[in-house]
Amino acid sequence: MSSGKNTRHIDIKYFFAKDRIDTEGIDIVHCPTEQMLADFFTKPLQGALFKRFKAVLLGHAHISTLQREVLTPVQERVEREIME
Repeated sequence: MSSGKNTRHIDIKYFFAKDRIDTEGIDIVHCPTEQMLADFFTKPLQGALFKRFKAVLLGHAHISTLQREVLTPVQERVEREIME
């Protein structure tokens, strides 16, 4: 794999991570949005997921409640009022 001077740092970071995974037995696990508390600060969440994260952050619910069950995707709608 060749790299130019602008992409060399990417190659170094990639191979460093790949080497650590291969030699130290590190497992990479997918974490869905329903369990990623940091998404509260980085994404515009709505509805049930927003309320669930807010409850955890304010201390009303324990963080383990995010791991118990995965929320099913719900399509939320906001209807416009018809002005006559």
